[in-house]
Amino acid sequence: METIKRKLIDNYWQEKLKNRTGSNRLQLASVASSRITVSTSSIFYFRKLTSGKPLAEFTVLMTVYAVLLRRYFGEQPFIFSKGLPQHEQAPLLYDIAWKPQTLQQQLQTTKALVQEVFRYAAHTIAPGTFESHANAGFFFCRESEGEVFPFSLTVLQETPESWGLKASFDEHFCTPAIATHFLYCFHYWLQHLESYLPLPVTEIPVINEQDRELLLHTYTAGHNAWQHNGLLMSQLEAAVLAHQDRVAVICDSRQLTYAQLNENANRLAWWLMQQHHAGPGDIVAVKLPRNENLLTAIMAVLKTGAAYVPVDVNYPEERQAYIQQDSRARLVLDTAVLQLFMQSQYEMPADNPGTVSQPGDLAYIIYTSGSTGQPKG
Repeated sequence: METIKRKLIDNYWQEKLKNRTGSNRLQLASVASSRITVSTSSIFYFRKLTSGKPLAEFTVLMTVYAVLLRRYFGEQPFIFSKGLPQHEQAPLLYDIAWKPQTLQQQLQTTKALVQEVFRYAAHTIAPGTFESHANAGFFFCRESEGEVFPFSLTVLQETPESWGLKASFDEHFCTPAIATHFLYCFHYWLQHLESYLPLPVTEIPVINEQDRELLLHTYTAGHNAWQHNGLLMSQLEAAVLAHQDRVAVICDSRQLTYAQLNENANRLAWWLMQQHHAGPGDIVAVKLPRNENLLTAIMAVLKTGAAYVPVDVNYPEERQAYIQQDSRARLVLDTAVLQLFMQSQYEMPADNPGTVSQPGDLAYIIYTSGSTGQPKG
């Protein structure tokens, strides 16, 4: 019976890892860290909600962490962690689904996942497997034991009145300033947890009032307002000419210079115009994962003179279908369409298609999360 139970547990994890590609996180080039100390008295509602229970604290902290990972870095969180001190110490993974829902609903989703994961904690998966598949780490009431990730958060009780928050990160993935801002934002969300729980996770601010004041007034003081000088794509193409060999996009181990990005967008724009007759007045739904191809596609659509509407590939299928239909998108530029383009991309011209739109033409349509009904564009 014990052998069958272990087999079922290992099958659970093997199924989770089946469609994921592992990478060697242990060879990250430059790992740094940022730290802040926060008073436990500043997170009164969090303490009231969790009643000092470690598992409840872990669940709430994991929820806020996962949402902020998505808000800051745009990735679907696949988080490595270990059991709490009084639970199993085996490595565990949390595949926290991103949905357009309230923070309270996200908390319930995470709670169910944490309970499920803990039921399958007694696995025999080979050491290092989970670390190689995770894109983030979370350590609560314990330090990392040498595991490294592009980004990880450690929460430790330093004294009865204070917590230490530490962000460890690869400097090719994020900067010290972003990591420190992440920590302050994490604390800010815990401070305002009671008022944030009913709000859609996509609408909770990641900048506080002090940040807003700096952005709107301090940093802009003495600067003249931006002067309109041509269309958006004209501005981008001028930047390409000025910075052709500089890196414009970094995604995982891939990078594109300004010239390469512009050339890719040009070829796709020509293909869209020739094969799909895309042009001014058209709406093109762009439904691609968040990588360099997404940026290329958006630029290409704008170069045709059409407008784009982004469709998050992580949305439920019915929500994706609604946005595509409601926006009256004439074409859905998804992975399948992009693969068709790639079969003949080098047959397309690499030069700029030329200005075909006017300043008053539509550039894009953006939809709300639709957490309280249908999305609105």
